[in-house]
Amino acid sequence: LNYQKKILAMMTRDPKFLFSYGLDLIKPSYFTNFYFQMICKNLVFFVAKFNYLPDKDSFHRFLSHSLNQTEITQDTIESILSLMDEIFYMEFEKIEDVVEYVLRFIQEQSLKQGLSKVVGILENGGNLEDAISIIQESISVGKPLSYGVFFNNNISSIQSRYSEEYAFENCISTGFPTLDTKMLGGMFRKFLYTIVAPPGRGKTTILSNISAHTIKQKKRVVFYTLEVPEVEIEFKHISNMARVSHYDVLNMNEEMLKSKLEVLKDVGSLFIKYFEPHSISVSSIRSHLYRLKYNYAFEPDLIIIDYADNMNSIGSGKKDFNSYDEKGNLYSDLISLAVAYNCPVLTASQPKVEAWTKDTITKGDLAESSKKAHLAHGIISMNQTMEEKGLNLMRLYTAKMRKGMENETVHLSTELQFSIIEEQKSEFSNS
Repeated sequence: LNYQKKILAMMTRDPKFLFSYGLDLIKPSYFTNFYFQMICKNLVFFVAKFNYLPDKDSFHRFLSHSLNQTEITQDTIESILSLMDEIFYMEFEKIEDVVEYVLRFIQEQSLKQGLSKVVGILENGGNLEDAISIIQESISVGKPLSYGVFFNNNISSIQSRYSEEYAFENCISTGFPTLDTKMLGGMFRKFLYTIVAPPGRGKTTILSNISAHTIKQKKRVVFYTLEVPEVEIEFKHISNMARVSHYDVLNMNEEMLKSKLEVLKDVGSLFIKYFEPHSISVSSIRSHLYRLKYNYAFEPDLIIIDYADNMNSIGSGKKDFNSYDEKGNLYSDLISLAVAYNCPVLTASQPKVEAWTKDTITKGDLAESSKKAHLAHGIISMNQTMEEKGLNLMRLYTAKMRKGMENETVHLSTELQFSIIEEQKSEFSNS
């Protein structure tokens, strides 16, 4: 308690400590004494309201007024005020000498609260993935927030820093060269991309194509499927890269099939994970990725989710999964996932029913929530007329590109028996 009292002394009297640690990292609930909690809570409220650190007399008046608005007894109020006066006369160390200990206090208290939540979740039969996610969040607490980029000191390094984020070699290629050009290189790290198409047009196939192309570049992909079994996603990758059909896998001579699969030996890493529709949120994915890192030292270059419309946003119940806000919040969660893992997140979505037969699906046609169109960094629609379907042709349309070219069309051909969707050869494209 004496140590916690010293932390409060620094918060109330050392502006550098308060604005570096106290406001952003230290929560009133971290203090184990109710009096300390009330002082911390009111100090944070005072600074937020008046934007300066109070002296003893002004904070005494503010705290007294605040406490008298509660149901706390007068004796307790007097005890809190007396403790506050004592804190204003305490000696305390320089911030540089105690940072390590303060951060430990923050981390310990955060972990204790996280463990308490986890016990409640498990005792009530809650989701284990949510429990793991809470622990991960708890142990990540304790780093001062960044002050941001000081523009004046960073001008000369803009080329190297900008290249690190957006250079062609740092993008994840889609496997469609013209589309990559329209996207200024491919899929950028920390961005969320959405493939939009009506049922049966090939969303899972094109996601598998992009995944297969990525692992052929010796990169790492994790593919979450919420519609079809894991083995079907495996087949689509194998079919695409080795040009084997459904019939081949079921009936081909074992030695011949083995020979065809030789091309798959020299590729990157791919994990495929199935979840029941509407059974998970991004917290579940974070937990799964944490286990992959812990057990396999695996960190993805690309995260694919087939598809996000079958997920729940963090903190919502299953009953809300079709709501307007739910879908918008889910896309916010996916962007946070992309930022946390410093890689693109690629998902798929359906358009509104009335757009299923349109020649070209636009960003305004996304089903359920316009928030999805607003939040996604890139939206690519899959378009096909009945005539094009008969000719095994298709078009991709860049309905939205926050970094890239919008309203551009890429012409494709399909060999669905081999799970292949590729750009048309040049003679077709020119025509």
